[in-house]
Amino acid sequence: MGIYAIMDSLPRTDPGLPAAISTISMDPKISVAEQLKQNYPEAFNNGLGRYKLSKATLQLRPGVKPIFRPKRP
Repeated sequence: MGIYAIMDSLPRTDPGLPAAISTISMDPKISVAEQLKQNYPEAFNNGLGRYKLSKATLQLRPGVKPIFRPKRP
């Protein structure tokens, strides 16, 4: 299968051109921020999250003195 066969199997619309949209409907009582909070409550909780996909490691050279850096403005 050549590159042209793959290209012919893709949709003919150009993703760089805006598509025509006939209607857009949103609930005027609920803001976009509120919709995001409802759809993804775990992302907007007050606590810190945990990365559970892999284990993180930090490799340090033995005997190296830590350097203190003040916070950025």
